[in-house]
Amino acid sequence: MPRVPSASSSARHSAALPAPPSRRSSRLVSSLGPGSKPSASRGAVKSEGGVKAEPADAAAAAPTAAQLNVAEPFVKAEPSETPLDALPLAHDPARASAAHAALASGSSLAALLDDPSSPALRQAASRLKAASQRAEALHGLPPLLPAEEVRLRTHILRPALPYDFGAARAHLEEADPRFRILFHQADFRKYLANGNEGPENLNLFKSLATSILGQQISWKAARAICLKFLALFDASTLDAAPAAPASADEEDPVAALPFPTPLQVLALPEGAVRSAGVSSAKEKALRDIAHRFADGRLDARRLSTATTEAAWEEMISARGVGPWTVQMILMLALRMPDILPVGDVGVQNGMLKFFLAPATGPVIPAHRRRPLGAGEAETPPASARGTPALPSGMRPEMLRARLAKKGKKGAALEPDEMERLTESWRPFRSLACLLMWPIADVLV
Repeated sequence: MPRVPSASSSARHSAALPAPPSRRSSRLVSSLGPGSKPSASRGAVKSEGGVKAEPADAAAAAPTAAQLNVAEPFVKAEPSETPLDALPLAHDPARASAAHAALASGSSLAALLDDPSSPALRQAASRLKAASQRAEALHGLPPLLPAEEVRLRTHILRPALPYDFGAARAHLEEADPRFRILFHQADFRKYLANGNEGPENLNLFKSLATSILGQQISWKAARAICLKFLALFDASTLDAAPAAPASADEEDPVAALPFPTPLQVLALPEGAVRSAGVSSAKEKALRDIAHRFADGRLDARRLSTATTEAAWEEMISARGVGPWTVQMILMLALRMPDILPVGDVGVQNGMLKFFLAPATGPVIPAHRRRPLGAGEAETPPASARGTPALPSGMRPEMLRARLAKKGKKGAALEPDEMERLTESWRPFRSLACLLMWPIADVLV
């Protein structure tokens, strides 16, 4: 049996999504949470970092002619040893527009190869076809799928919530009365929305790709890199870029911009993504994720119905995807109920504030609360129950000291400490952790 992703499994950080005080951010699916995102001001991972090595550079394969002979809007060359500046199609907007128009009108790759009026386009398409054939022969990867098949594997209607929200709330409020005020004030509208009433499409390729783009950098830097990455597919993106929000807590219009498909990413020349400010390791990770969706090794439909263990194993095998990234996808996109992201700094800090708060509980900052109904009180009626005792060996003085000075390896709380503190939250630790982000920066 695969190991369940818990505190201990999170300790196996690989060399590799949206994050905070370390400070990295990718703003992936975190907008689905209750008024707070794991962003550059909260939930970072200690060191999920860079990218883990893989024996074969599977990510380098480009689409075959069969995949590009569909309505994929952008063809770029896949060079072998040719420098990037020798590829007119990759850097000439006129050539790029011609390629876009040709494919959009239904022209096949074969037609582009035979078009005597565009030698540069023929040369680029020829390289792309040869690179794809080389990759399939060298690496023995599954064949790439047609564009519509790839779309079905990346986009799904958001699955229904896989647990009873009311029962989960009752369980947590019974476990600790401090949850009462957090549930009263938190905004769960986006989190609770299903595919037919909220974000209709869940694009798991976008979620994983943006997590790679935002690793180990601030949310502002991640936003700038994401815009440059999108401009590789539509040069007008930078000119018409929406203004940045004031903070990572606000909705960012960039999230609504069209995102490239896996086949489009694979059609870029090797090294092209680096021009957007992305490292070579991240580019390889992006290409690997794109290839896995394009050949079916990653499938959003399968992940949405898989067990936690199966979904974990399928995603963690991708280059650049570490424990924290997988936990965010499971917790926020697929809404699995019992995920504890032990490497998330925001969750760690929120837990410290939570367990140091009195029985009335910590208060969510006003700008992160849900709108109150007419005549509705700011706080719920006080509970007559006191706070539960801390686990054996833990004292309030220790938690206060951790707020001022981190523990081992820079963590506010160690994985085993988080496991012990949250034992009574099972089996709804995901929901409880969503409530830790809004209070992570509250003064105590």
